[in-house]
Parts: sequence; structure tokens; C-alpha cells
Amino acid sequence: MSLFGGDSKQIFRQAALDRLASPEQTDRLDMLLPRNAWFILAGFLVFVILGLSWGIYGRVPTTVSGSGILLSPEGVMNILSTGNGTLVRLKVQNEAVVKTGDLLAEIEHPELSKEISGARQRLDELSKKKETSLLLQKREKESVEQLIKMKLAATSDTVKNFEKQIILAKQKAEQQKDLIARGLITKQALLETEKEIQSAEGQIRELRNQQKQTESESMNLGNRQTREEMGVDAEIAEQTRSIEMLEKRRELNSKIYAPTNGRIVEIMAAEHSVITQGQPILSLESIKEGGKKLEAYLYIPMREGKQIQPGMAAQIVPGAVKRQEFGFVCGKIVSVSPLPATENGMQSVLGNMSLVRSLMNSGPLIAVRAELLTDPASPSGLKWSSGKGPELIINSGTSCDASVVTREQAPITLVIPVLKDYLGL
Repeated sequence: MSLFGGDSKQIFRQAALDRLASPEQTDRLDMLLPRNAWFILAGFLVFVILGLSWGIYGRVPTTVSGSGILLSPEGVMNILSTGNGTLVRLKVQNEAVVKTGDLLAEIEHPELSKEISGARQRLDELSKKKETSLLLQKREKESVEQLIKMKLAATSDTVKNFEKQIILAKQKAEQQKDLIARGLITKQALLETEKEIQSAEGQIRELRNQQKQTESESMNLGNRQTREEMGVDAEIAEQTRSIEMLEKRRELNSKIYAPTNGRIVEIMAAEHSVITQGQPILSLESIKEGGKKLEAYLYIPMREGKQIQPGMAAQIVPGAVKRQEFGFVCGKIVSVSPLPATENGMQSVLGNMSLVRSLMNSGPLIAVRAELLTDPASPSGLKWSSGKGPELIINSGTSCDASVVTREQAPITLVIPVLKDYLGL
């Protein structure tokens, strides 16, 4: 019964009352940790051991990064205009595959055409000059020959007269000799007659010399006319050669042919646009039968680039690929430039001055060439770090980012550098 007259009820459990009645239980072990905590502790110890093992025996790569472009080993060349003019026709489109000697473009050169027209006009003038000269020479020759003929005839008549005089004088001299012998005349008369004979003979000799000179005048006239004709012919021949050279030059300059087998990477000038000598028209990637696969032409800041050596591994990510999804293309460094890359050198490789200048904004660069490893089973034909890579073909001219593994070291040495020498890393 309770103090208030009601029935008493048991407030505490019997087990609790028994524990209070006997508080000392020295025959039982106390549990310091719950049984589940032992499993957690064991797992933690395993994790620590694995972490230490990875820290000592694992490897963390140290990389340097850069950008570049994927090209065939034969490289990309710019097809340049060989003169000023208008690009009247393009025979190819982007990505077109061409063979050596294929016609790529046609250019019209107004200045060269004008020069050829002027040369043809000069040739016509020379031809007319020759015709006129030949006509005048013919008339001159006829006139001179007629005059020479008359002079020779007159000289011949004079010679004949002197010959007759000599005959008569000789007859007279014979008669005078007979008269002298008979004493009818003096020798003085005979001497006068002999002088007349000698004078006549001298006149004949002089006339014959004049005949020769007159005949030589005809020959000299012929020689002079021949020289004049040859001079005009030489001018005509020279002008003809000049026209032929100009036409060949126009042919070479107006039609641009593929210098080698390749693929059109970029069209750099529009049809009907005015172009200047040396201006790039097309960009052509050279493709040789049986050539190597793609290579990465990389440009890395000079300070980091000096750490790169041939044979090091390269991780190359084409511009159209997400690294988080497909990883990277495996590559191997083939060559490293000993000197900083120049603007002209980069232009010859990249073929794009804007890209060259954007890369050089970061400072001096080292040119590095990496070979891309192949995997015939992948869609791209390249070896990827994870799986088969994306379902696409990686073409030459694709921009890329790259990392080059310059060394590998144990992770623990990054946390505790003093262990690097101790572990020989």
C-alpha cells in the first residue's frame, strides 16, 4: 500500500534494481570500443598502408604544355601568285585532293597583256619597215645598176677610142722611124708620137681602173642592202623572241599548277579579286605515296621547352576532341629545336601569320616535333590513352594542345622533398 492508500506499483525494471543491488561485476570484461569500430579501424590502416605504398612506389608525371598543329611530315606550302592581276577562276575547293600538274587557278594579267600587245605592234612596224626597205632597195639597185651600166659603156667606148689612137700612133711611129732612117725628119717627132702612145695607154689603164671601181660600186651597193636587210631581220627576230617569252611568261603566270600531290588545306583568295605578286592564293598540304602518318608541330615556351628531349612521351589533344571524354593521342618527341623559333620559320610550317603571331604573344618559343603513335583498330588510326578515341578522322591542319612528360617522381617526394635523395628519385 502507498502512503496515500493506493496500491504500490513497480517503477524501475527488475534488471536495473539487480544491477544496483550488486554494482561490482569483476568477472566480466568491459568493451572499450564497439565491435563495428574495429572494422573501421582496420579499413583505415589498410588505406594508410596503400597510401604510403603509392607515395613511395607510385609515379606522378611532370609535364610542360604548348600548342601547335597536326601536319604530314611533308608539310604545308603556300601557292603564290607570280604576278599582279585578277584571279579569274579557281579550279579546286577546300579539301580537294590534287595531283602534280593539275590546274589549280587562272589569273589574268592586264599589264602583261598590254606589254604583249605593244610588242606585237612593234613587230608589225618592223615588218612594214622591211617591206618598204626592200622596195626602196630594189628601186635603188635598178637605178644604180642602170647608171653603172651607162658608165661602163661610156668607159668602154673611151677605151676603144684610145686603143684606136694607139694603133694609129704606132703606125705613125713606124712611118716616122722610116723617115728618120732616110733623114727626112728628126727624132723629136718620133719622141712626140711615142709620148702620145704612152699617154693613151695610161688613159686606158685609168679607165680600166674606173671600170673596176664602177663594178665594185654595184657590189658595195648589194652588200650595204644586204646588211640593212639583215639588220631589220635581226630586229624582227629579236622582237619575235621577246613576244614568245612574254607569251610563255603569261602562260606560266596565268595558270597555276599543283607542284606536287597533295590536298587543298585553305583557299586564301576569292575569284575575281585583285592579287599582287607573291600573294598566297592556296595552301597545299603535300602528300607523298607511302608517306608517314601525322606529326605534331608544337611550340612551347622557351623556359619549359629546354627540358624536353627526343624520345619523351607526348600527350596530344586535337582541337576538336574533349580530353575529359576521350583522353589524348599518344605521341613521342622526335626533335627539339636548339634555338628559339622565328616568325618566318613558324610561318613556313603553319602557313598562317595570324596563328603565328597569336602563339608568339606568349614570348620566345621552342619548336618541337612529335610523332603520333598509330592504332589501326581506332577510327582515326591513332593510339588513344583511353579506348578507341572519337568516331572521326583527324586531318592534317588540325590545331592541338599538347603536354610533354619531362620526368616522373614518387608522390611522397612532392610532400617531403628531403626524401627525394634518400629514395634515389
